[in-house]
Amino acid sequence: MKSRSRSIRTLFLLQRPEAWVNFASVWAAMVESEEFEPTIWLLPSNYSKPALSAPRKIEAKVLLRSQGIPFVEWHDGMRLESGVWDVVVFGHPYDRERAPQLCFSRIAEKVPHSIYIPYGLSMGGGKKNLYLQYAQPTQINSSVVVARSAIEKAQYSRHCPTGDGHVQVLGHPRFDVLLKDLEKAVPDKLARFCRNRTVFLWSSHFSFGRRYSQSSNFSTFDLIGPELFEYALIHRQDFCLLWRPHPALIPGLVQDGILSERELVLLRAELHDNGIYLDEGPGYAASFRASDGLISDTGSFIIEYLATGKPILALTNPEGEPLNDEAEALVSHLSRAACLEEIEGFMNAVRGGTVDQDLAEARLVFLPLLDGAAGKRVTNAAKALVMQHADSSDPIDNQEFFCRALPSPHVAQRVNSPVKWRNSSVPTPTLNKLCESLREVRLAKSRELRVLKWMRRKLNNVRAWGVESLKRQELFPRS
Repeated sequence: MKSRSRSIRTLFLLQRPEAWVNFASVWAAMVESEEFEPTIWLLPSNYSKPALSAPRKIEAKVLLRSQGIPFVEWHDGMRLESGVWDVVVFGHPYDRERAPQLCFSRIAEKVPHSIYIPYGLSMGGGKKNLYLQYAQPTQINSSVVVARSAIEKAQYSRHCPTGDGHVQVLGHPRFDVLLKDLEKAVPDKLARFCRNRTVFLWSSHFSFGRRYSQSSNFSTFDLIGPELFEYALIHRQDFCLLWRPHPALIPGLVQDGILSERELVLLRAELHDNGIYLDEGPGYAASFRASDGLISDTGSFIIEYLATGKPILALTNPEGEPLNDEAEALVSHLSRAACLEEIEGFMNAVRGGTVDQDLAEARLVFLPLLDGAAGKRVTNAAKALVMQHADSSDPIDNQEFFCRALPSPHVAQRVNSPVKWRNSSVPTPTLNKLCESLREVRLAKSRELRVLKWMRRKLNNVRAWGVESLKRQELFPRS
């Protein structure tokens, strides 16, 4: 390795508070190393939408300051100068969400090396999703794209215009943070609420409304939500439903006119008083720890929950978006359900300890580098870029030595208490209204002619593709 006279100056571009978890262990590794000089620029979450970005920036500031992380708040007057930075780390691939001077091509003119750490764990397939997840300029042209596994790397081989030669299997840094969080005790408040019940974490996607029936449609919230809520009320002595909706779902209820802001307050109280825990906090590790199993729409939680070693049920939307190759392979290792009866069977199997899932094999395939050291590997990759001496060996080799052994199932902490939930439920007029509205959405969607729905979905995908291309041309015209 060549010697170097000064530290490796690394610039992290942070756009959203929830994305900090993807940078945290890399940042820590660089801070601990005398060879690096890292800096964080806090950007708007979406430069073209300042009103929506303002509260997200405040959240990010609070988060970083709470952890003692120094940062620089970016503004329009700031410019990248050539020769200042050695490496830039991206957490989001979309040029349209950054200021024009911070699009990938213009940064690449000033900074010689770049690393892209995916902001999420992609499950979606279809032309539009694959284009967004594997074929943006940042994904195409970064010096290094970080991948969790060999099977994720292969997605770039199929869907990235430049292939997967720049993709390195290093493990995802977000799991470094999750592994540490999983070792903590369940918060007392949550443990007391769950008591000695079997706890199921339910993750529901926001794309359930009628407008999504002709575009993105990952959710089963309208298809099984009413029945699952009612089942949880009836069986709350034995089962605790820990509901963690997608952050956009609750605001979507108001946007679609299903519930008012005042009714949301009432809904939260009704759920709590009837033994259902609504988790709307900034982090989800506590819910992972407290739960005995996951019931989820096909999203990133299915991949992340593998780290717990606990059973997983993937919910199936018959008319939903297709999954990518990796997601299809992962779901084949898990339980699947499309109705309440199948969900009930899974819940009873978890309670009885009879779930048949080879989660150890799934972790080895989809999370092969689950050892808490992804941040250090990304740091070493950055150093190799700068020193121009990249290791040619495949870091996925001997993956069995990297896979961290976790108990399966990972038993959650409980509060053994003789107190039982009330035999008769507290009235739930707001929850009843929500369930009735979801059934109406379900019925309206079912009455749409499939051929028209298919045609409109195709048309919407083409329109979205065109809007994406137009925005890129307007923001970043060819010089």
